[in-house]
Amino acid sequence: MTDDRLPIVFAPSVGGKLAMFLVSGFFAGAAVWRIFDDRPGTVRIKLLGEVDAHTAAWFVAAILGALSLLGLAMLVKRCPSLTLGESGIVIARCFRAPVNIPWSSLADIVVHTASVRRQWRTETVDVIYLATKDGRQLSPGPLGKAEDIAPVIRRVAARMKVALPEV
Repeated sequence: MTDDRLPIVFAPSVGGKLAMFLVSGFFAGAAVWRIFDDRPGTVRIKLLGEVDAHTAAWFVAAILGALSLLGLAMLVKRCPSLTLGESGIVIARCFRAPVNIPWSSLADIVVHTASVRRQWRTETVDVIYLATKDGRQLSPGPLGKAEDIAPVIRRVAARMKVALPEV
């Protein structure tokens, strides 16, 4: 067993959050540009039919602007994250208070895998849930590959003398 130095922090890559902020911000800016454009125009939307281009641009700017602000908040607040420390596990989420799980109340580590088959590839997302002895399952969200994260949590839990079920 390796001697892991605590605290150990798992978080999504900065590149993904930065891309969410920049790409959605760019397209929100393009929508704002269209809002202030004086030329008339319409946009055909399947469910709604013909819609004024300025109305559609307001909708796109609001949605993508909110997504860009979410990416910025994730960058600034460095969330979501999962931190393994001496006293337990801390799940930090962006718009909620952090959740502390003492090692003594950790019951199991559950990994849910979702696979979506696309035309030419299959996308797989692993989400780790930490089950507590009182029956709750808590997750920070997708942080990376579960085969990289779950063994480290199990190793540190064993070092803290927590008996988890075998995989």
